[in-house]
Amino acid sequence: MNALAPSRDILEVCGTLHASKLLGLSVGSVQDLVEKGELKAWKTRGGHRRIFMHSVRDFQRTNGLTVCPAEPAPPFRILVVDDDQSFLRAVKAAIKKWKMDVDCTTMASPIEALMSINAIQPRIMLMALAMPKFDGSEFIKQLRSNKQFDAMHLVALASPVKSPSRAHVKLPLGVLLASKPVDLNWLQGYVAAVKSKATKLQDPH
Repeated sequence: MNALAPSRDILEVCGTLHASKLLGLSVGSVQDLVEKGELKAWKTRGGHRRIFMHSVRDFQRTNGLTVCPAEPAPPFRILVVDDDQSFLRAVKAAIKKWKMDVDCTTMASPIEALMSINAIQPRIMLMALAMPKFDGSEFIKQLRSNKQFDAMHLVALASPVKSPSRAHVKLPLGVLLASKPVDLNWLQGYVAAVKSKATKLQDPH
């Protein structure tokens, strides 16, 4: 069993209790199957098992059990965190006009974002680097170091006053750096590229 989740299939998982109900087995038996590798799973940092649903369905097919239907695809979510309320309103208004199935959540509080990110499970997160009593770059580093969020695309938002560069901000690899005000046409193209699983995304600066 993997200690941390791989980036693929991360959103379609279940716990041992739910898996035991689907398979008609005890929780202990499910845990044994996980340890034997018969069910593919990973462990959260808190030690909780997360079993991939495709593995549960494979086990059901192999053992002649009723196969549970695949879970519906999770909504494509974007999380924007910035204390600039006018910017948040502009982003949300722009996204509403796009002809894309995208759910946008905006938050002015990084603490609220920290508490909500597991529930929201955004595919893209835009995070302001400079907010009162908050180090956005450090927050991004912590997110990127957590394998649970490997599948999430991160965009760091920097104030145009400071004219930032990657060298000064020292962002992790794969994190884009954009200066505010963000070009909303670029953002639309970026979201569309991520949504279509594009493999190469260009930094706007």
